[in-house]
Amino acid sequence: MSMLRTYSRVGVVAAAAMTTPAWAQGPTLRCMATSTEIAWSEVLGHHAAFHFVPNPTAAAGTSFAKEYAGEWPTVAGVRHVIVVSEARAAEWATQFRQAGINVVDDTSGVLAAQLRAFAGGVSGVPVTIVLSPNGTELLRRSGASESDTYPFKEFAASFVERARLGALRDYNLPKGSTLALEGYDPVSYFTAGKPTKGKAEIATNHRGVTYRFASAENRRLFARSPEKYLPTYGGWCASAMGDGGRKVGIDPTNFKVKDGRLFLFYLGTFADAKKDWNKHEKEWEPAADRNWKRLTNEDPIKP
Repeated sequence: MSMLRTYSRVGVVAAAAMTTPAWAQGPTLRCMATSTEIAWSEVLGHHAAFHFVPNPTAAAGTSFAKEYAGEWPTVAGVRHVIVVSEARAAEWATQFRQAGINVVDDTSGVLAAQLRAFAGGVSGVPVTIVLSPNGTELLRRSGASESDTYPFKEFAASFVERARLGALRDYNLPKGSTLALEGYDPVSYFTAGKPTKGKAEIATNHRGVTYRFASAENRRLFARSPEKYLPTYGGWCASAMGDGGRKVGIDPTNFKVKDGRLFLFYLGTFADAKKDWNKHEKEWEPAADRNWKRLTNEDPIKP
């Protein structure tokens, strides 16, 4: 396998290039917290953060794991895997049973070798490697000592910067703000059947866009699989996107959920774009998909 990377013993660096890794077809991993096998479909196709922790039961390792267990929902779309290499960590891992992160045993060193976790560095230090959905390396950070773990705030800042949406400037966001849907909870459209205002203190960042939620559970659902809840066409009116590829504002309470997709529409005193959509949906939906791709080079949201 040909891999070209830039390494740094301390700090975060991006990969220059990398082919899809061999572990895409293995090895089999088992979550120590739940004693269940982790299906690769739970990791691949998403951004995946592998955190190699040399001494998880020590104070620094435990603090690191607890920090990520509490903070991961604030950055959406990342599957976190804490990798340890000591069997006695099995009991320690049970405290993260409901945390939303996986703890796996790599005593054999297979995963570390296939990800080249310690290439050019020391094996006894914490290493974080983040892979993009297609398996390429997005960033890595190697600690200078066993206790030099990666603070979540630093991880979040680096990840959001590197994973920022290429079409972000084409999204329907207020000037000078990254807040989507005027603060409405994107999950509520699907679970409650109507939009609910989110709370500023329950928010997450998805590749440069901020979403708010009515509950912590809704945020966890979104953070786990944001593609299930994202609005189509960057939050612009679906009718206008289908009828000519125009960016027209929306009323976030004027919506339609169909085939797992969230469509939003303009609503004014004399016009309701959703009524027009319902009349022309058969031709406008594929046209809107094509127009969004043409305008932004971003694939339309299709769960």
